[in-house]
Amino acid sequence: MFSTGFDLWYLLALGITLLFSLAFHEAAHAFVAHALGDNTAQREGRLTLNPVRHLDFFGTLAFLIIGFGWGKPVPVNSHNLERPRQDLALIAIAGPLTNLLLAFVAVGVSIMMSRFALLSEGSFWALLLQLMIFINTLLALFNLIPIAPLDGGNLLLGIVPKRSAGSVEEFLQTHGFVLLMVLLGIDLFFHVPIITGPLFFLAEKIITLFVFLLTPLLAG
Repeated sequence: MFSTGFDLWYLLALGITLLFSLAFHEAAHAFVAHALGDNTAQREGRLTLNPVRHLDFFGTLAFLIIGFGWGKPVPVNSHNLERPRQDLALIAIAGPLTNLLLAFVAVGVSIMMSRFALLSEGSFWALLLQLMIFINTLLALFNLIPIAPLDGGNLLLGIVPKRSAGSVEEFLQTHGFVLLMVLLGIDLFFHVPIITGPLFFLAEKIITLFVFLLTPLLAG
């Protein structure tokens, strides 16, 4: 999708992308939680697009190393929700869907700028849009992995049968983070693409779909 060295322009584009993507991802959780009746995120200052409020050290570090990661989890009090399991699932899916929307918009902007010869290959703006597209798609897919503390964990709890939800939640809370670190360790240090392989494959397919859908509409 893109290839460049770690020069100043690349780092600047990467930093803008990470701050923008994480802010919208976590703010989406907070806004949906607020809309569903829980104001915990609002009280803790998370109902904002200020990226500083949403950064997580390890999640940001993962972004810089492998290209995807996570932000600081938005606090949610399920006791304030009318339908806790279903509402938590809606709150969880809001972040990944927002990232996919950002990627979709970035594809559209890229097509439009190319149409009017405003985007030259190798330019900073081309790099920024490429990163916005690819990283937002990866961020969405990575967070949909059904392991806590990722969004996929809460999404899973919202769709499993109610009789199984308790045991699934206990397993995810007890072992989820360790399991995620083990899987990432196997992927990164033993070069077994157990996570990155499927994620990069699906990301390319989704981006190709976005291009396919938007090109006839925007390319003229």
